[in-house]
Amino acid sequence: MKIAMFGGSFNPPHIGHFQIAEKFIKRLSLDRLLLVPAFIPPHKLGADMVSAEHRLNMCGFYEKYNDKITASDIEIKRGGRSYTVDTLKEIGEIYPDSELYLIVGADMYMSLQSWYRPEDICSLAKICTVSRNDDDVYELENHSRFLKRFGCDSVILTDRVMAVSSTEVRKAVKDGASPSGLVLPEVYDYIRTHGLYV
Repeated sequence: MKIAMFGGSFNPPHIGHFQIAEKFIKRLSLDRLLLVPAFIPPHKLGADMVSAEHRLNMCGFYEKYNDKITASDIEIKRGGRSYTVDTLKEIGEIYPDSELYLIVGADMYMSLQSWYRPEDICSLAKICTVSRNDDDVYELENHSRFLKRFGCDSVILTDRVMAVSSTEVRKAVKDGASPSGLVLPEVYDYIRTHGLYV
């Protein structure tokens, strides 16, 4: 099986996340893509960060649109600080003999060498990222050559995805504007129902 981990705060998950997920499912012929919201301790939650339960529930709406997407509580159940290498190891135990992929944003990709145990991350999974614009494709490809010294095999997606951020969605809600078009309809309904980000 081909399994990808796509982690983040997902606060909230937006259309850009969904487009990235769908494009990598198609590009890599994935059997499963795990959306993995990071655990954030309750005492660190503020107006701009909602509970792990809310973020996991919102990620769950993606499953309706693509049956290869699964919202995973693997880091939430673990609690505390999760290192990517540990999450990948656990995923490998859940799906033995699988080919693993790790999907990260371009900014995170450019700093992968400074993560905790980058060589182990690269031994466990192929690293996938997506360019934000035509200008950064060369930069990402150049960095992929640098990361080979850590044993990294990279997949760089150059397809365009919608330029949207969770910050933008939260600001729209806080300002009383509709984030419709930036998030799935179910996510917007969930945000309104639970009074999030106001």
